[in-house]
Amino acid sequence: PGFTAADAVDGDPLQFQAYSLTAAQKAAISAEGSESLFVSGSGAFLYVDRPIFGTEQKLELPDQSEVTSVNVLSSDGTENANAEMAWSTVHSKTRGGGTFALMARPSFQGDSQQPVQSAHFLNAACGQHYIYDRSDEELDGDSNYAAQVALGDWEASS
Repeated sequence: PGFTAADAVDGDPLQFQAYSLTAAQKAAISAEGSESLFVSGSGAFLYVDRPIFGTEQKLELPDQSEVTSVNVLSSDGTENANAEMAWSTVHSKTRGGGTFALMARPSFQGDSQQPVQSAHFLNAACGQHYIYDRSDEELDGDSNYAAQVALGDWEASS
């Protein structure tokens, strides 16, 4: 499912299987949070100084999106203080993915990188993304996650 999908999926996240909470659960956790942690299969992680979906519980509302300036720290201590984290529930713009992005630099406000039409927060060629979601075969919202840019021991996967 897309990162901002409303439905729960019961896989085992500790085995890196498909897993998702409901939108209400995600919004409630984010509203009480102050930071985010993303862990790769290698054990490397990215720490972000903001909650994934902000604190305003907009995730449950239709046609919402948010871009936030963040600091990102990799598990080996490498830091980027000029990054952005973005999410979207704009269904018409996320069938090809782009429901979530953690980007190496501001990419959606006047940047020369143009977002992919069917994937709201996905740059052309997945440019500058530490984490992105994309639906490769059909524009059907069955996103996969990857990284185009490395940070410290966080490796690019594409």
